Order: sequence, then C-alpha cells, then structure tokens
Amino acid sequence: MQGNSPAYRGQEIRPHGKHGRVMNKGISIKARIGLTMGFLAALIVVIGAVGLLGLTRSNEAYRSTFTDQMPSSHSVNLAEIYAARERLALDRAAFEIGTPDSAATLARARMLRGVSNDYWKQYTSLPRDAQEERLAQDVATRRAAFQQAADSFAAVIAAADQSKVVGAANALQAAYSQLSQADLELDKLQGTLAQAGFDEAQAAFGQLRIAVIAVLLIGIGAAAYAFFALRRAIAGPLGEALGAFSAISAGDLSRPIVVRSRDEMGELLGGVARM
Repeated sequence: MQGNSPAYRGQEIRPHGKHGRVMNKGISIKARIGLTMGFLAALIVVIGAVGLLGLTRSNEAYRSTFTDQMPSSHSVNLAEIYAARERLALDRAAFEIGTPDSAATLARARMLRGVSNDYWKQYTSLPRDAQEERLAQDVATRRAAFQQAADSFAAVIAAADQSKVVGAANALQAAYSQLSQADLELDKLQGTLAQAGFDEAQAAFGQLRIAVIAVLLIGIGAAAYAFFALRRAIAGPLGEALGAFSAISAGDLSRPIVVRSRDEMGELLGGVARM
C-alpha cells in the first residue's frame, strides 16, 4: 500500500500474470452480469422456440389425424355399412314379393343408398394423395357396379319376377363382395398412412426431445460457469481487500496488494493500494 508516510513510499502494487503484467480482464463485472443474463435469456428463447416447434408439429399431426385420416376412414366405413344394409333390405324385399311390405322395403333400400352416397361424398371431399386416389377410384367403380346390380335386383322384385330373383340376388352378392374388397384395400391404405403419420410425429418428438435436453444441459453448464466465474471475479478480490483492511487494522502496512483484473474489483484493490 502507498501513502504519504515514509513507511508507504516505494511500495508498489504487485501485478499478477506473466512477465509482470496485469492480466487482461478488463471486462467489467456489470458487463459480465449483463452478458450472462443475456445468454440465459437467449437460452430461454431457444428453449421456448424449440417447445413451440414441438407443439406445432404435434398439433399438425393431431390436426391431420382428426381432420383428414379419421373422417376419411369413418366415411368410407359408413358408406360400406349402408351399402350392406341396402343389400339386406333388397334381400328382405325379395322374400316379400307379392306382399304390401315389398314396396316399403324397396323404398327403405333407396333411402339407405342415399345415406351411403352421402357418406361417400363426404369422403371424396377430403384431401388424399395419389395412391389413395387410385384406390378411391376403384371403390367408386365398384360402388357403381354394386348400385347397378341393386337396381336390377330391385326391378326384378318390383316386377315380382320369381324366375329372375335368384340370379339377380347372386349378381348383387358378387358385386357387393367386390365392393367390400375394394373398401378393404382402401381401409388398409388409410391405416398405413395413419401409422406413417404417427411414426413421423414420434420421430419428430424424439428429435425435439434430444434438442431440448441438449439446450438444457448447455444452459446448466453455462449457469454453472457463470456462477464460478462471477464468484471468482468478486469473492477473490473482495477477500484480498478484506485481508488488506485486516492487516491495516493490525498495524501491518507492508502487505502488498495484488491486482488481478481491470474491472470494478480491480479498481477497488487499486484504490486500497493507493491509500
């Protein structure tokens, strides 16, 4: 320490570092704290962005499932169910040939066809890729053939032509079997597409999870580094100053002051040394 007393004259501040120079730690503590807080804030933004990206991808996967895939499968299945009910209604009408109930049953069959067509229109209004479109066209062709066979069967029933009932019924059964097979192929493809969408969503989730874990680890490491760096920048010089004050209070004015930085704590120690 230096002062006006002869006991202090000639006493120097001891530099710390190679070749007797003060180490280049000129970044202020305030700047270090600001940089640390800025880095942590940026890290929070990155974590938030990754989280939002994950939520967006998950929402897109759910949206595709609930607005495209599930309604598509639902509509196709119901269209086939009502086509099957139309066939059963026609079979019943065939047993009722010559009775007053036959006409009512035929009317019910026409109503069931309308419901089936409505569900099929719902399906065709939904988006689909080229592969699904090809299978959908095949189903549409089978539906047209089935309905043509159903119309022929209904005409035989309405005419009460017993000689043609069995042949028309067999033709309708064959047409329905082909329609059912085409629907099955379409349903399998829809299941495959749904599984592919699920797998893609799971893969994206895994990647985002790894990214979040990596960012969190970086944040923990950065926070730990900032803690020890700031503690060293503040606690070390503060301990040096307290030691100097203790020496002064004990009457020891010869204790050297070691300045290790050029920040606020370095200025503090320099001021103590110049007392």
